[in-house]
Amino acid sequence: MQSLRQISRRSAVSGFATGSFFSTTVRLGERVTPQAARVARAKGGRLPLRRRGFMAAGATLVGAAGLTIASNPTDNALKQGAIAVQRSARVAVACVLCFNDYRRVLNTEYLTLELREEAMSACHKKCALRTRKVMEKNGGVYIKLGQHVSAMAYLIPIEWVEVMIPLQDRAPASSYESVRAMIEGDTGERFEDIFQEFDEVPLGVASLAQVHRAVLRKDGQEVAVKLQHPEIAAYSRIDVSVTSFVLDLIQRAFPEFTLGWLGEEMREHLPRELDFTLEAENAINTQKYFAKIKGSPLKVPDVVWSQPRILVMEFIRGGRLDDLAFIDSNGIDRNKVSLELANIFNEMIFGGARLHADPHAGNLLIRRKPTGSKSRQNFEIVLLDHGLYRDIPLQARRDYAHLWLAILERSEPDIAKYAKIVAGIDDYRVFVSAITARDWDTVMAGVETPRSADEFKRINTAVGQGLVMQIIDMLHRVPRRMLYLFKTQDLVRALDESLKTTLSPERLFLNMTRYCATAVFGENLDRIWGEWSSGRGWMWAMNEYIRVYFGYWFTQGKIIEGMREMDAENAWKADILGNGMDRRLIASWVGIFDI
Repeated sequence: MQSLRQISRRSAVSGFATGSFFSTTVRLGERVTPQAARVARAKGGRLPLRRRGFMAAGATLVGAAGLTIASNPTDNALKQGAIAVQRSARVAVACVLCFNDYRRVLNTEYLTLELREEAMSACHKKCALRTRKVMEKNGGVYIKLGQHVSAMAYLIPIEWVEVMIPLQDRAPASSYESVRAMIEGDTGERFEDIFQEFDEVPLGVASLAQVHRAVLRKDGQEVAVKLQHPEIAAYSRIDVSVTSFVLDLIQRAFPEFTLGWLGEEMREHLPRELDFTLEAENAINTQKYFAKIKGSPLKVPDVVWSQPRILVMEFIRGGRLDDLAFIDSNGIDRNKVSLELANIFNEMIFGGARLHADPHAGNLLIRRKPTGSKSRQNFEIVLLDHGLYRDIPLQARRDYAHLWLAILERSEPDIAKYAKIVAGIDDYRVFVSAITARDWDTVMAGVETPRSADEFKRINTAVGQGLVMQIIDMLHRVPRRMLYLFKTQDLVRALDESLKTTLSPERLFLNMTRYCATAVFGENLDRIWGEWSSGRGWMWAMNEYIRVYFGYWFTQGKIIEGMREMDAENAWKADILGNGMDRRLIASWVGIFDI
């Protein structure tokens, strides 16, 4: 199979499906002229790339300094303004240099497409490294942006993704003295009056905040204290403006790299992520919602108190969700962890809970069930970091449930219908391949079936024919709220894979079907009530209700029966594996046992 790197390199040269760097088709081995590369920029009388880059730098510098100083003309503001200019200057210089590097590659004549690919790949890496250095120096919002870029493998060249990956765990910590001063300034209280103990070394550091273990003086409670990096408040507005400006500039210069939406996301949602009182509300609301679900093992730490830059929560000890040694040593069944994790996020996707849009392993802990817990299992899953939530409209959830039911029932007409409703997509086969990570033939045979050698071969062929580029083009046109649903499902799949369970894909898909069926059942009840209220007779309403009600429970019964059968089979597999039989040997008995 072609690597993602190879695919992304090709995309950087030939353009995505929505457009191209070149107005003419470039065939393999054909001479590539610089005139073709200048076509896009020549349209509309745009300024040359070098000149536009310097104008962008100047506008950025003046805007940053003016905004900072004019907003609060004091000595401190002047100092902050000078630092803001310095931070913005780094961005401007890097932007100009990168644009010039790309201009040089695009305006150079190459003998073959392969040579152009190599030059473009080297340019991507060089510019990405330069940009990462600026992000590391500026910190804060820039680290956050780099982390976003590192997760965009299907939207931008892979060289940029790989270079930005180290930023996922390279956020610089704020000094103990600076966070202590911030706590006293924001609360108006002496530090010693608030905390009896406070670990100077943070437990974890992220782009926007860091977490310390502490003990409250008033009652001796052990707590986790999340503290925003002090300098972020001073520069976040300018940093967001500068990064949005640069992203928009990239969008205009290179239309195939649709990054403008990322700037919009930062402008819209970053202020909310920087207000920890809103994060506290998210945590409390999620805690209340899942408290109503009988036996749910989800644990959200209690909020003790919050301010815009300080969040104090219950301190919980546990292991990371992907720490298999911790899970096994505590007698926790990985299969049950996988299913309960799926239950939690299916409730957020198809049920009524708000969507936690960042469920990676660093935001989830697992611990043995403590005394007094209402968990139906012998463990609890602890959900941390409640800053990134999204509201998904009820009808969007129901339409998405219809889509998945259509996929699971292999109904191509319904798949086409709901792909259009959910994502505005006409090419529903590519869309379904994207959200299921399976090829279309497998979907029609049963998406829950294990992967086969034939499927891998078909995917390899499709990738060679441009499947990934089709997916990239499609994702650019999908409503952003739906992208968060897809992203969350992908992250949950990744977590499930890290657990290395004995569950078959069919078990997980059947479990999801329960939630889809419930969402559609709720929609049917609302429809019946609405039509009855509008004048339909009570006899019609009663007949329709009985039909929908028994249809729903018949479906649920089939699902539960199938899940019980698979649970028995999975227990048998786990017993064999636990007795030392090699997993690969069992997997080779494809004709006898479906593993």
